[in-house]
Amino acid sequence: MMFQCTRLLGLLSLSIITHVAIGLRIGAFNIQVFGRSKMGKPEVVSVLVDILSRYDIVLVQEIRDNSGEVITELVAYLAASGNKFQFAVSSRLGRTSSKEQYAFLYRPEMGISLMDEYVFDDGNETLNTANVSMDLFEREPYVVMFKSTKTRLATFVLAGIHVSPSKAVEEINHLADVFADIRRKWTINDIMVLGDLNAGCSYVSQKDWDRIPLKHDPAYAWLLPDDTDTTVGGTHCAYDRFVMTGYNFRREYLNDSAIAFRFDDAYGLHHTFALEVSDHYPIELQLKDRVTSSGLTIVTLPSGYDIIFLMFSYTRMYMEI
Repeated sequence: MMFQCTRLLGLLSLSIITHVAIGLRIGAFNIQVFGRSKMGKPEVVSVLVDILSRYDIVLVQEIRDNSGEVITELVAYLAASGNKFQFAVSSRLGRTSSKEQYAFLYRPEMGISLMDEYVFDDGNETLNTANVSMDLFEREPYVVMFKSTKTRLATFVLAGIHVSPSKAVEEINHLADVFADIRRKWTINDIMVLGDLNAGCSYVSQKDWDRIPLKHDPAYAWLLPDDTDTTVGGTHCAYDRFVMTGYNFRREYLNDSAIAFRFDDAYGLHHTFALEVSDHYPIELQLKDRVTSSGLTIVTLPSGYDIIFLMFSYTRMYMEI
């Protein structure tokens, strides 16, 4: 028995293949003026497919398409590349004739299912009336509840938004109303707002943060630092953000996984072409895998030596032989 144990440990140190569970990767991508013109450029669509394939759930923003067909076509391109997504899409939103839609793409094969969805009701723009207050958003948040069997966080809510740049401070402050509305409707605390909040540079200056209580409330985690660059162009602005609340959501967030994915660097794209894809980088984060959260690591050894280790820390391991 001692020989077997020693041999197992030796094999572990030399030639093991470890199953590394990365959990769910969630993204948000403002695909600048995403419509028929952009879908008509195969080389751009190819990059969009590569980017979106990174994610298990991804919010697509700034869909501008009267026909409502481009998001369906994009999902078909993803499926042709071996990435099968389902999607939920909002109505066309905006006070002016230039309206946008949000879409959440998600992978059922990753144990993700859509439970419910709605567009936050801040009233009729044309009448300037509202159930909650007076027309709070240029484009109301699109709110979706997901169920996940892959993460220990079984149920959570994502609220996508593209904030009006000219009203960024006001709209960011009204996100508190969105969080409150979700809690009232669904009695859930694990909520994350994500998307292009225009939360930086001239739209939200350093002094503006002093009058945004949500930024300073310890119940809410802003997961990307203020000096993050989420823009492809010549600016350096942290426009795109994740704002998370809820004990379980924050516990299952993989620390420091929130980043801006610099697709131009990753794919070696010329700057001019990268701007044809979008003027924004997608932002992303990871939730812990159910296995990782419980501390269970599955290690596969050569034939006949499959074992399961319970990892209680990074440096100590206990085995019962």
